[in-house]
Amino acid sequence: MPKKTFARLVFYSTLIVGLVLYFSIQNKLDIKEMAPISNSDETPFPVSRYRLEDVSVGINLYPPSAKKIETRAVVGGVVAHHLLVQNAIAQYFQQLSSFAYKRVILLGPNHGELGDSLVVTSTSPWDTPYGTVDTDQAVLSEISSCVSNDPYPLENDHSLEVIMPFIKMYLPQAQVVPLMLSGRLKKDDVDSLVSCLIPQVDHDTLVLVSSDFSHYLKSPVAKQKDEETLALLKSWDVDRLITLNSDHLDSPPSLVTLMEIMQAIGAKDMEVFAHTDASIVSQTPFAATTTHYFLNFYVKR
Repeated sequence: MPKKTFARLVFYSTLIVGLVLYFSIQNKLDIKEMAPISNSDETPFPVSRYRLEDVSVGINLYPPSAKKIETRAVVGGVVAHHLLVQNAIAQYFQQLSSFAYKRVILLGPNHGELGDSLVVTSTSPWDTPYGTVDTDQAVLSEISSCVSNDPYPLENDHSLEVIMPFIKMYLPQAQVVPLMLSGRLKKDDVDSLVSCLIPQVDHDTLVLVSSDFSHYLKSPVAKQKDEETLALLKSWDVDRLITLNSDHLDSPPSLVTLMEIMQAIGAKDMEVFAHTDASIVSQTPFAATTTHYFLNFYVKR
């Protein structure tokens, strides 16, 4: 091969490799620049208790609302954390996405009763497939005398983690105050927690409970238990609600905390947004089931 031809071949080969490397590096830089950045220096909780497809199907079906309403309407709510009903979870969050919340106080059960404290939290942010959800450091500092900063229970339970991708997708500007409640809380314990939380609930705050309802019962029995629970909700009978067990719902203390806060701020209009039954969704009508209420609480106008 002539020297000139060989030299040209080397030149153009080097040029092509250089261009490929350049655009490859540029693409990586672009991706890095677009990646969500957390406001916290702490290592985020990783995604560990759900797969992308466990949340993305519902999110794709019910995308965030493009219409934004500055005046909030829903100030409190209940949402399932059973991802079998991810479509209903996404539809519930879709209606919340019209409102400009800056903060979500997220309450949920400590299923495994991990840790030594009745109410645990963490200042760590949360990774999700859609970006990082930051915690509200200011509020967590304000309520530090009422809760224990213990990341271990939060990173080993699904009740709060599986809600984070929905918060990031539908309420992208919101920071969270994650609170995991033991089933051992009594009414007096809840009252003390509520006293700490009420000063932190302003017009930019959504108080949200992550809870499923009846567990491991056949559908007709579960339906009866749900009707009993709903009757207590409608009558605001928190003294009886706090005594229920997993036949009715998996976090009575979380629900009672929500209801006491709603009562304190005058949000006593309650709406059942949806009611789902896992045995119907999975088309296994004779199997033991888990049920879910999706609730909205409004301030009277």
